[in-house]
Amino acid sequence: MKFFSLFSSLKDAFSDASNVSIELFKILIPITITLKILTELDWIQYTALPLEPVMSFLGLPAALGLAWATGIMLNIYSSLFVFISLMPSLPPLSVEQVTVFGLLNLIAHSLILEGRIASACNVSFWPQVLTRFVTAVAAGFFLHTICTAFGFWQDAAVIAFHPEVRETSLLFWIWDQIQNYLAVFFVIFMLMIVQRILKYFHVTDFLSKLLKPVLLIIGTSPAAASIMIYGIVMGLLYGSGIIINEARKGSLSAHDTFAVMTFMGIAHSLIEDTLVISLLGGSLIGLLLFRLAVAFVLSFCINMYSKYRNTAAA
Repeated sequence: MKFFSLFSSLKDAFSDASNVSIELFKILIPITITLKILTELDWIQYTALPLEPVMSFLGLPAALGLAWATGIMLNIYSSLFVFISLMPSLPPLSVEQVTVFGLLNLIAHSLILEGRIASACNVSFWPQVLTRFVTAVAAGFFLHTICTAFGFWQDAAVIAFHPEVRETSLLFWIWDQIQNYLAVFFVIFMLMIVQRILKYFHVTDFLSKLLKPVLLIIGTSPAAASIMIYGIVMGLLYGSGIIINEARKGSLSAHDTFAVMTFMGIAHSLIEDTLVISLLGGSLIGLLLFRLAVAFVLSFCINMYSKYRNTAAA
């Protein structure tokens, strides 16, 4: 009986992972192809023009607008590649400047793709995109102002990141994307299994109690606890995969979904993305702890506004 129970659980996990992956691939594939075309036509650079005054406002060289625009449209790694290519033309950068630039990328990257993923979780596209963009600029300005006022992190940054130059042929790119999609499915499948194990051993209940103060701040139910951990550690893509599956089962309310997606939008993939950005010479305190603080403050404000609106409506 235990063998059949295990087989049934694996079968259910595979089925859930397949359904969720198909929903995500409907988003990933067309957007990936569109961004590839824009990159080949060298049109990404035009998205950087409106960002040049923003860069100056944040105490950064205007040329870094191209690097951030690349991150907004594509991903963090593409942004860092552009950053490195711009280095010969840039003035020496301080730890503060690199930290501010890194914070912009960590909060607001892959906005088109991740905004569409949020839409798949029944969270509106534009509010998510605008929230992350505005939050990134506000957080960057606040950090820049504090560092300038108190003289924090004004030493020269030591940049250790050197992106790997990869084959750019179309066939290689297609094969690379296929591998990425297979990896996405495998990770989601494993997360579905882990989720069932956590529920079986009541680890989810323990996590809910452990994260109770956090859940109270952002106004979500205990059902969101493990999903938050997936997103914070693994990334928004995988966290949203769990959300899609749970939303179908009715385990999450609309408010839970919105609150968790907003929190994860600001603070997801904390380990990998933070370590990668830190190779540019930024401060881990600014890149990790400050980003978490921003996520908590934003989520708290959204929760307070939601309560106020509900009270006013009553």
